[in-house]
Amino acid sequence: MFFIVLMGVGVFGGIKAASRDMKLTASKYADDYNLFDVQVISTMGLTKGDAESISKVKGVAAVNPFYTIDAVVDKNNKGFVIKVISIDPSKIKNDKIYVNKPKLLEGRFPENNSECVVETKFLKDLVFSIGDTVTINLDSQNQDNIKSKKFKIVGVVETPYYISRDRGSSIVGNGQIQAFMMVPQSDFSMDAYTEIDVLVNGAKNFSTFSDKYYNFIRPVKDDLVTLGKVRSEIRYEEIKGKAQKEIDDAKRELEDKESKYNKELADAKAKLDETSAMLSNSKIELDKKQASFNEQMALNQKKIDDGKRQIAETQASISQNEIDLNNAEAEIQAKEKELNYDENIKKLNSTYDELNSSLNQLNSEINNNPSLKDQLKPKVDELNAQIASVSKQIDTLNANKQALDLNLAQLNEKRSQLESAKARLAASKDNIAKQEAALNKAKIDGQRQLNSAREQLNNVLKELSDNEKKYQDNKVEFDKQISEAKEKIASSEEKLNGLKKPSWYVLDRKSNIGYVEYGDEADRIKALGNVFPSIFFLVAALVSLTSMTRMVEERRTQMGILKALGYGKFAIMLKFVIYSSVATILGGLAGLILGFNILPRIIFNAYSMMYTLPPVITEFNIYYAVLGIVAALISTTAVTVLVCLSDLRETPASLMRLKSPMAGKRVLLEKVNFIWSRLDFMQKVTARNIFRYKKRFFMTVIGIGGCTALLLTGFGIRDSINIIVDKQFNEIFKYQMVTTFKSDASSKDIKELSATINNDKDIKESIMLNQSSVDVTKGKVKKNAFLVVTGDKEKFKDFIVLRSRTTGDKIPLTDDGVVVTEKLANMLGVRSGDYVYLNTGDGRKAKAKVIGIAKIICSIIFI
Repeated sequence: MFFIVLMGVGVFGGIKAASRDMKLTASKYADDYNLFDVQVISTMGLTKGDAESISKVKGVAAVNPFYTIDAVVDKNNKGFVIKVISIDPSKIKNDKIYVNKPKLLEGRFPENNSECVVETKFLKDLVFSIGDTVTINLDSQNQDNIKSKKFKIVGVVETPYYISRDRGSSIVGNGQIQAFMMVPQSDFSMDAYTEIDVLVNGAKNFSTFSDKYYNFIRPVKDDLVTLGKVRSEIRYEEIKGKAQKEIDDAKRELEDKESKYNKELADAKAKLDETSAMLSNSKIELDKKQASFNEQMALNQKKIDDGKRQIAETQASISQNEIDLNNAEAEIQAKEKELNYDENIKKLNSTYDELNSSLNQLNSEINNNPSLKDQLKPKVDELNAQIASVSKQIDTLNANKQALDLNLAQLNEKRSQLESAKARLAASKDNIAKQEAALNKAKIDGQRQLNSAREQLNNVLKELSDNEKKYQDNKVEFDKQISEAKEKIASSEEKLNGLKKPSWYVLDRKSNIGYVEYGDEADRIKALGNVFPSIFFLVAALVSLTSMTRMVEERRTQMGILKALGYGKFAIMLKFVIYSSVATILGGLAGLILGFNILPRIIFNAYSMMYTLPPVITEFNIYYAVLGIVAALISTTAVTVLVCLSDLRETPASLMRLKSPMAGKRVLLEKVNFIWSRLDFMQKVTARNIFRYKKRFFMTVIGIGGCTALLLTGFGIRDSINIIVDKQFNEIFKYQMVTTFKSDASSKDIKELSATINNDKDIKESIMLNQSSVDVTKGKVKKNAFLVVTGDKEKFKDFIVLRSRTTGDKIPLTDDGVVVTEKLANMLGVRSGDYVYLNTGDGRKAKAKVIGIAKIICSIIFI
């Protein structure tokens, strides 16, 4: 009995206390680090004037205006979306009521604009360490909103602003924020704060999950709503004035730019025309030079050709003369050979000398002997005749020789003339060759110069063409820029004319999804405390029934004697009541001590995987302690009293006798012979005792049934949670990827992305949806939900299956109304056919008929 009561009261107190301790821990964490009580957000940002005005509102203890921006950090070829939050490190150290004060876990706070602190999840998921440098990437709109893009991690923090693992969604990257980073506020250069968080005087006196807390801060919220209307008007005029000034400046800049560009274009056009005319003249002049050059080259070529012809004729004449000279020389040589002058002259001279010697000898003889004169005279005459004949022959030979020498001299002279002619011919050939080489060189050089001039002219013409094309391109680009600038100015004027006044959203901690979900989780734990302990209390009652029944039966004789002696029923049963009460109270106290200290820690540690909170705060809850022990006393003592009263109704004599055992009876199973005949003796006795002792039978059945119910409940909770994921994302949401557009995405951007998706072979199908956050109202109940709008109702069925939970039938989207999810329908209390009001946040409300309720766990409206 002690242990079963310990179990029952311990589980009851532990589970009930766990819910309270969870809320107490979160509430104290929020109070210790000054989590905002009221959050102010504007559709057009918030200014320093807004912060100053908020700080003057009655009941406001502190305000914290800060900036936030979404960025992407690349790591290991992956892009992680992070939220960059501004902090004031000096105020964190010195200001005790700094709103949303981060808790430093490791390292230190930033000391300059190039340092940051991050959460543990940042280091774990993105694989960074303290001391590493993080580079953030911003979209084109936010490039100038942060001065530094590289930060050194100097510390690790956590903040009550984020207690759940969910960091929200974003319009950059994959749309899911992975972690947060905090940097000095001085590093931001944004025109307006993202939000202003407010701390309310005295709000820490209440639990953040209690209605008293929200009722306490309501007056401040109401005052801020009133202030928001005034400040929104001021902000509207400020933005409108600034926008109008920017438009006026843009117009003036456009006029100056247009005037400047028109002048530049006109100057460029005049220069192009001048260059074109100059090039036309240059082309004509170049063509003339080319013609003159060709004419001069032709004339020079003709002279060379004439020279070559003359050389050829001279060459032929020389060749003929050379032949004639050679023939004449051959003839002279033949005559010389025939004349044989040297031999003949030698013979004649020898004969002449012999004759002359003979004559001289005769004359000498005559001189010596004149008498011999007559005798020798015939011989002398003969010798004289012979000498005269020889002399004549010599003279003839010499004359012939002279004639031949003369002819040879003339021949040599002619040959010399021929050689001179040959030399002159060779010189003429060489001269003609040089002239031809010079002509060819002149042709090449001249043509090269002309070609170079023509190439330069063509290059200049090409450059002119390029400049003309560049001029046209610049003119087109200029016209495009001017047109775009005018369109942008017109669009800005149109936007300015259609500019809506900003709205303040004054929220409380219910807007922090982490605290809302955490509170819901604590309430669910509390609800479990109404189920599990009841089974333990039932088992305790059954155990008490069995124990006290046996104890009373063992004390029947004593009870009979006491009753015979005149003791009353209360006095007799008091012993048993005290026994059961003491066991129950001791077991209950032990169970409370264990339950209040162990179960909350176990449950809290289980939730610590999803939430970031300090260690759980446990306290001894008097209310649940008394309630648990009272419930246990009722379960045990009441049973004890009933058992005692049952026996005390008998007379003393009957009590003093031993109680007769229960009469045995035949059971229905005995009539089923083929089963009964196969049972042994002990099995038959057991079967009869089941119906003989019905109290024990039902106690056993109920006890085992209760334990089995606990097991089934645990497994059922686990399976119901696991199966939700599979059904939600396989049977209902059939798509695998979501792409979100920036708020300023143009129709061109959307068309380009659609074309890219449609051309991707790995993507089977896609659909365009519009999703936004809306407030849904039904009577006095107001809830926030996602509004999903589709333009293709038939195609929508392939991506999200809307099905009724009760009938299982598919719910089609029609133009008659909207389909809401079952969760949202339960929170609003609506059924099919009811009407709800949708508020998109711009002051407009739309009435919509609920045409179906879909089996989806989220709060969504489909239209």
